[in-house]
Amino acid sequence: MADTLVAGLSLNDVRASVKRAQTEGRKIVTRLRKDATAMVNRPPLDVLSDARKRAGKAVEELDVQQRRFRTFVVRGLTGLATQAVTRVGLASAHDVADLKRRLGELERRLERVTKHQAA
Repeated sequence: MADTLVAGLSLNDVRASVKRAQTEGRKIVTRLRKDATAMVNRPPLDVLSDARKRAGKAVEELDVQQRRFRTFVVRGLTGLATQAVTRVGLASAHDVADLKRRLGELERRLERVTKHQAA
């Protein structure tokens, strides 16, 4: 497989690729040099202020990610709990509330009937 890969490249292609890599490397080094020089020449308070701003943004991003993760976990656990309740055959809070409502209605009807029979 390596032979096929090598056979497909000519010496000129390899030279051109190396030349591009060298050019890009020089650009990166030049950019790093300029950035480092600019950073060194800045007053320390500006550097500190910039660092604080970046740290504040990082904290905000972490807070957003934490909220997303918490929402994801809560939804997942809610789904698992619902599945467990369904499989075990337990009544949900809605089912219990509905049964209480119906029981109250039956008790009121029974009370009316007993009052009517007593009268």
